[in-house]
Amino acid sequence: AFFLGFPKLKDHFEKCKKFALDKGYIITNPITNRRRWIPEWKEWRQLAVIKPWDITEEQRKLRSKLRGRIERKALNTPIQGTSGDITKTALIILRESLLKLGIRPTSDAPIKIVNVVHDECCVEAKIEYAELAAKLLQEAMEKAGKIFVKQIDMPAIPKILDYWDH
Repeated sequence: AFFLGFPKLKDHFEKCKKFALDKGYIITNPITNRRRWIPEWKEWRQLAVIKPWDITEEQRKLRSKLRGRIERKALNTPIQGTSGDITKTALIILRESLLKLGIRPTSDAPIKIVNVVHDECCVEAKIEYAELAAKLLQEAMEKAGKIFVKQIDMPAIPKILDYWDH
């Protein structure tokens, strides 16, 4: 049902898996061309060339297990890697925005980047700077999103809270 709704993804997924199995790495996204090397690829490759009549049952199971790991990484890495690249780029954009406003990264700064978890940025701000911090962070996340994903808008939704609400 999923592939009926998104038929082009089936071919894309197959290409990603084949690339990872052939090369031993995955390109996280086409913008940075960053590679994630797959440590279990060498072992899988050694098992993949064993002739069917020479392979033991244990080796066959291990080969299948390793292939599954590689294929899952091939599908997950571009998504997770791009998400991470967007978040890191957003932090750079946010830092530049803060510096332009004269807000330096000091212990008493009115706005501070304090934590990043997956695709969330946690910023602490003095109460009078909370709206500005939310606006700057939203702009940074959306600008970074446009760098990596041009086909769709990816809205960022800032929240102003007394504590981190994950």
